[in-house]
Amino acid sequence: MRRDTHRAVRQVRQILDILQGKIVVGHALHNDFEVLRENMEKYNIWDTSTDRTLRSIGNLEGYRRVSLKVLCERILKKNIQTSRHGHSSVEDANATIELFKVFEKINKMSGRGTL
Repeated sequence: MRRDTHRAVRQVRQILDILQGKIVVGHALHNDFEVLRENMEKYNIWDTSTDRTLRSIGNLEGYRRVSLKVLCERILKKNIQTSRHGHSSVEDANATIELFKVFEKINKMSGRGTL
């Protein structure tokens, strides 16, 4: 194997080690885990694209997956991904964390606790 390949494999292992025992929060995480070539079922994940609580709050119950942009418009009352130059990973990550906080607040209020 080339040196670059060894380094990439090492970096993927480091990422996966960091994720162990953590709640992995994101949007459409199946894409991220596919790139890492890892089975996401081994991890404690919370995915905004498939969360039923968020779909309910956003009045989106009829949808199996919902875009981050639509969730933010409906729940956070804010527009994201408006740049003509594409998505900002930082903006998407911040929006996902905000949605997670909404989820946690609702679960806490309903007595379900947090993840």
